Amino acid sequence: MKNINKNKKNSSGITYLEIILAAAIITYVVMGFAKMFIKNNIALNQSKMQTMAANWASDEMENIKSYYYDDITDSAFTSTTKVLGTSKKFTRVVNISELEEGLKEIGIKVSWTELSNPQELRIVSYVADYSDSD
Repeated sequence: MKNINKNKKNSSGITYLEIILAAAIITYVVMGFAKMFIKNNIALNQSKMQTMAANWASDEMENIKSYYYDDITDSAFTSTTKVLGTSKKFTRVVNISELEEGLKEIGIKVSWTELSNPQELRIVSYVADYSDSD
């Protein structure tokens, strides 16, 4: 006579609960990687914008420094707007002030909008008059 156990469970298969739990864990891990990828992309784009702004400001600073001391005035350099990179509009403002006799401060501010947030980069340099004033 055969002994049939009706309460015996089939333990060799995977239950639906295990499948759902595994899918939830995999989804959680993938979403973490996706979030990290998005944040890295945003940081990379911000870095590109800052680099473009710094290069544009540095180019103008070197241009100004190539002038004679007496030719460096606020009226000689005006604000400009330029589209750089991926159609981002950058605005550059040059401020020149005489701190004391024979010393001028050159300030350049580049501003732009990134993800609806205004951004700006400032650089400052000084120019001295070394000409003989005998």
